[in-house]
Amino acid sequence: MSSSRLLLILLVLAAAAVGLGFTLDALDEVPQLPGQDALPALAENSLLQLEPSELQRLTLDWPRLNQTLQLERGEDGVWRMTEPFFDWAEPAVVLSAFNALYSQDWGDAQPDWAQQSEAALGLEPAEFAVEVRTRAQKSLVLRIGAGDFAGRWRVAELNGRRIRVGESVVSPLARGIDDWRDHRLQPLAPPAVARLRWTAADGSVLALTRRENRWQVVEPYDAPLDERQAGFVERMLGARAQQLRRESWDERPLRGERLGLLALDGANAHFQLELFTDGVRTSHRDYPMEWAADDFALLFRDPELLRSPQLLAFDPGTVASILTERGEQSAIFRRASGGWSLEGHGQLGAEEAAFLDALLSYGVRIEAVDWQPRPAEPPSGRVAYSISRTPQPGAPALVWWRSSDGSLLVAAEEGKYATVSTVNFDLAVADLFQRIAALPAAPR
Repeated sequence: MSSSRLLLILLVLAAAAVGLGFTLDALDEVPQLPGQDALPALAENSLLQLEPSELQRLTLDWPRLNQTLQLERGEDGVWRMTEPFFDWAEPAVVLSAFNALYSQDWGDAQPDWAQQSEAALGLEPAEFAVEVRTRAQKSLVLRIGAGDFAGRWRVAELNGRRIRVGESVVSPLARGIDDWRDHRLQPLAPPAVARLRWTAADGSVLALTRRENRWQVVEPYDAPLDERQAGFVERMLGARAQQLRRESWDERPLRGERLGLLALDGANAHFQLELFTDGVRTSHRDYPMEWAADDFALLFRDPELLRSPQLLAFDPGTVASILTERGEQSAIFRRASGGWSLEGHGQLGAEEAAFLDALLSYGVRIEAVDWQPRPAEPPSGRVAYSISRTPQPGAPALVWWRSSDGSLLVAAEEGKYATVSTVNFDLAVADLFQRIAALPAAPR
């Protein structure tokens, strides 16, 4: 095929591939640990009149049951249970409790309550009491008593003052002990997990890393994760315990078969989950938890089935420069709002720009036809796609080898396997160098 014919084909396909300008939203900044959610704002008519940022301790006491729950906020902003035992608290439950306590669903007591005893109003003993304390040891105590027949409000007492509160205040607080415990198997928000490594009991390894908000397999091979599997990764990272135990590991260790160890890394955090057939032991909690096999199905699949047919995984919309190399020739093309430019030649014409757009779209679209060992000799050429105007080491790059039969083998620069290419990158880049050699130099 002549270079002119190849260029024409690439241009036609580039026009058809305009839709490949898709971009993924940048990874949102997320808290590295749970419980750092923004607490509710203090309003003029909030039930609690304490500065939310100063809250340190939440205590719930059920005097009729002789039961107490206490949560404390650590220096890292995380709420943890300290009574009746030490454990992590469920962030959503903690937040809903404070939303209730800072709500405006309350009002003055009924006039006739002043003549009634605490026992008659269900306040002695109270159904339950809530104490909120700040770092400066300021505190408020809310006691909950009897309710009306319609179930709309309850008798309450706030620091000795009788009031009434709506059921929307009471229900988020009236939970069992285990409802306050964190049911997540790992505390990082899924988008905050940057790397995971599964080491099975037989020693085999599956390792993934997140690159530009996409998952890349790095062991046992280097290749993008099939996008159809990405949802299974997120499901695993958001897995929740089927059941929580109150006996610690030392009191009641798991006795089932050990399946392997899953290590999870965020920007500033590291957690481990050790999976057994009868539960999971985590690195940050003392209590074994039960897990659902479907949540962790990804770990038990043949790794070869996880490999994406794509050679490279990057967002074309973020590429700012393309570096092309063939033999001794090399050139850097930069992209701006006005189009593509080449150092020393200025802005490129429409044909050359469309050619580079095609080179970009093919780079992200190329898929494996059949995997085979990567050739031992140095590649014949290279195309690197960088998000920087000056290409940086480690940018996604395709390399290729010319074959005696005229076919082309291509591979990701860091990949261990190659595939026959349906696009002749070598001929295309050779034609590109020929075209730019004929361009006039930029005026000085």
